[in-house]
Amino acid sequence: MNLLVKAPGKLFIAGEYAVIEPGSSAVLVAVNRYISLEATESEDIGRVFSTHFSEALTWQITEDGTGHEALEISPRWNNSLIAHILKTLFLFSNERSYSFAPLKLTIKSELERASGEKYGLGSSAALAVAFIKVFNERFQWRLSHVEIFKLALLATWKLQKSSSGADVASSTFGGWIYYSSPDRMKILNYLREHGTSETVAWSWPKLQIEPFEAPQSIKLTVAWSGSPAVTDKLINRQYVDAAEKEGFVSESNKIVDALYEALLADDAKKILLNIKQSKTGLLKHIGRANLEYETPMLATIDRIATENDVLAKISGAGGGDCAIAFTPRKQSVTRMIEEWKNHGIVHLSLSVTEKGKV
Repeated sequence: MNLLVKAPGKLFIAGEYAVIEPGSSAVLVAVNRYISLEATESEDIGRVFSTHFSEALTWQITEDGTGHEALEISPRWNNSLIAHILKTLFLFSNERSYSFAPLKLTIKSELERASGEKYGLGSSAALAVAFIKVFNERFQWRLSHVEIFKLALLATWKLQKSSSGADVASSTFGGWIYYSSPDRMKILNYLREHGTSETVAWSWPKLQIEPFEAPQSIKLTVAWSGSPAVTDKLINRQYVDAAEKEGFVSESNKIVDALYEALLADDAKKILLNIKQSKTGLLKHIGRANLEYETPMLATIDRIATENDVLAKISGAGGGDCAIAFTPRKQSVTRMIEEWKNHGIVHLSLSVTEKGKV
């Protein structure tokens, strides 16, 4: 058996920061840079390889002393994202009496440079989705996209409790999506009481994932700032007080919903207007919260775009990673890209994946 699966990276279009609040919304795109996972059979011990690992992660199925199966993972990896993904899959497969066995897995990533610097395209989310897809396909679990998303997010929450899941949804569904974040506390309480299988089957409060057709009236041009963001650090200190939080989240949701309607109508003028409003709202919020949002390089990306009559916006939490320039489809961006390059800015040649094809 030789199996290859992949999961795409993502970019936020609008809804950053606010989307971590249950029921709040965002728009994202999946892009044609991938985490790929190659799987082959392994008799007794599972192994996970990557060029960034000094040694392989190993795992095996043992007994816990009471006659029940247990998952044993090499100690140095026990609190890694991959370990939590494997533990989530193991529990899920046991609860549903699904087949589950060790595999030899090799990770390859297009979401970072050869040096290991991440572009900010959601590599952790893509990795979680790729792992779920490998076991789903190898052991014929026949999971739906929503079930793959839920398993990947449950595993992600073990390490990133503030994650909205928007990046996981984007890597799962591909293309353009409108996303509304679920109620994490209710879901985690349900998980403690009912287990993984029932939690995956349960209808998650406030969750909404709506894939939609790509707009044809606009195009996206992506620049990388040259440095990664520390997303958790930024998210965890963003609000001055409860009133500021409520006002920002409410305004963000209105803008995202209006943007979604404009995207469905493929109205370039309204799309660009709503993205500009999203950018303005974020900058006001960031100013009040005193966050390290716009690095000098991100500011340069934005300045050059503005000088070329182009709307640019930081994608994600800021503090590094990427910015996106939005233009009507026929508008040339050649000069802007050349000026970016002259200032040491990396133009990422990305395109949005097709809806439902990842």
